[in-house]
Amino acid sequence: MAKPVVVGARGTSGLREQVIPSGDGICGAHINPDDPNDIAKFVVLILKDEELRRKMGQNARNRVLSQFTWDKVARDTISIYEEVAK
Repeated sequence: MAKPVVVGARGTSGLREQVIPSGDGICGAHINPDDPNDIAKFVVLILKDEELRRKMGQNARNRVLSQFTWDKVARDTISIYEEVAK
């Protein structure tokens, strides 16, 4: 959908691996889901900054299309099975 995302990423829960929160590939924010101020801080930042919002959204879409397709998942799974079978 080419939209930025804000995910709860506290401790070992959340979507840390899927959402890049900084750098060139930034596509969203990691927040403490138990802290309303943390949630609001990132949501407001994203809503106020149109350029950042568009960049994050486009990066998110590119990430999904390159990393989370059924073809890629199948190739990665086969690769793991082949390595384990050796």
